Amino acid sequence: MRLKLTRFLLLAALLCGAVPAFAQGGTLPNTYEVDWAGITFNYADGWQVNQNDQGSIYLASGDDIELFPDWYTGDILDGYGVALGDARSVIQELLYNPTDSALAFDPTAIQTIDIDGQQMLTYEFADQVKGGSYTTVLAAFSAPSGTVFTGRIYPVRGTEIPAARLGEALQTVASFREDETGAVAEPAADYVFEESGIGVVLPDGWEVVVEDNGFVRFESDATYFDPYWYYADDVAGVSAAGDVGAILEDVATNIGLPFDAATLETSDLNGRTLTTASYEDTFTNNNVDYTGVLAGMTLADGTVFVGDIYPAVGSEITELDLALDVVASARSGATVQDSPAAPAGMSQWFGLGDGSLGFFYPDDWTVETTDSGFMYLTNGVTAIDPYYAPTSDFIQYSLQPGDPGTMVMAILRVKEMDAGVNPKAFDPVTVNGTDLVTYLASAQDDQGTYEMLVAATELSDGTMVAVVAYPVSGEALTEGDLALEMLSTVALVD
Repeated sequence: MRLKLTRFLLLAALLCGAVPAFAQGGTLPNTYEVDWAGITFNYADGWQVNQNDQGSIYLASGDDIELFPDWYTGDILDGYGVALGDARSVIQELLYNPTDSALAFDPTAIQTIDIDGQQMLTYEFADQVKGGSYTTVLAAFSAPSGTVFTGRIYPVRGTEIPAARLGEALQTVASFREDETGAVAEPAADYVFEESGIGVVLPDGWEVVVEDNGFVRFESDATYFDPYWYYADDVAGVSAAGDVGAILEDVATNIGLPFDAATLETSDLNGRTLTTASYEDTFTNNNVDYTGVLAGMTLADGTVFVGDIYPAVGSEITELDLALDVVASARSGATVQDSPAAPAGMSQWFGLGDGSLGFFYPDDWTVETTDSGFMYLTNGVTAIDPYYAPTSDFIQYSLQPGDPGTMVMAILRVKEMDAGVNPKAFDPVTVNGTDLVTYLASAQDDQGTYEMLVAATELSDGTMVAVVAYPVSGEALTEGDLALEMLSTVALVD
């Protein structure tokens, strides 16, 4: 497989417009604002904030230690196939990239620590280089919006990170925060309850089942999920504000389930706080004992959403993580994702970002993921990499409204293929009524020279979407027209 970009265009460009500001007080007295991203963090005296040649922000404490921070918003996580707020997967799949590729990742070595009230995951390992090894620490946590903030920390000289400096670096990572401009869009719901307007995102393969009495259940081959909710006024009549455990007990009483307060647990999932309680019961129809879980969460409008989760077969829940993701996905005032009609032979939908846009691809193609988490499409002959950029990112990527050719040039620039390219060589074409800008380039990798087609278009809200098509092997791109057909189906969805 040809080498491809491992990150969306949204992350590949420079972190422009970062403006430092300084404030006194607290354990980390210095403040730095990344104004275009709506992100702020603090750092200790003796540290300097810098940018490397690629424009990425990093911090250094003299010659002792360096910290490279990063953040993964909802659309970026979706592009990598990582769940919103899943800091553990970010560490394992996106951050862990040792110089010695033979070093295997050990998931059991991930530690949970508390830094200045922020719960954070860390992973320490000894990277191997010529002449010895050095310690590297990876850190990550999920913000309330689901954005995952991260940091790579390692010594500048020597093999060990000074303990005092490591503490300051972890404090800096823990201090990252978003303002309103840094908040991420919520994913579109797969199902919205008409009565309450609560929407949820369902795992692949799960179905919505409506009973004869109108009760709605979610289910898979292995799991049943019975949803309930208490409006804010009803919550006040049952418990004090924030006491989701009392709501779970009330649900158990109303539907005839046993309840043991000793099993109550609170956890953070995808940036949301969930309360769970397990119970033991018996199916009356076949006299089989089973274990179930009640899980609840308070929504933004004060409604408490609850799921009664239990096995469809057997006595144990085998998909608890998936079911809890459903609870964590619940939102008030949600909208249903409704894709446009599919053209003949292209019934598969590839969603971009938060699912509010995407395009169709042929039925015999598949979505694949690289080791670094980048998602692309292929049929074994041709591969296609998708990219998009909302209008809020135009300035830092030098994109011009109304000119998709600037998106083509931006991709060539990221791939370091823009030298000597004249935009006048770009070809405007119309495919199925969609105006595209295309450019057929000659690329090279360790397999040799090959053709690469870059095409971009602009949607009605100004968002630009592009695809890069190239042969899986060999030199000639034989399905460039098909790639343009796929891009021509791009659309916004409600």
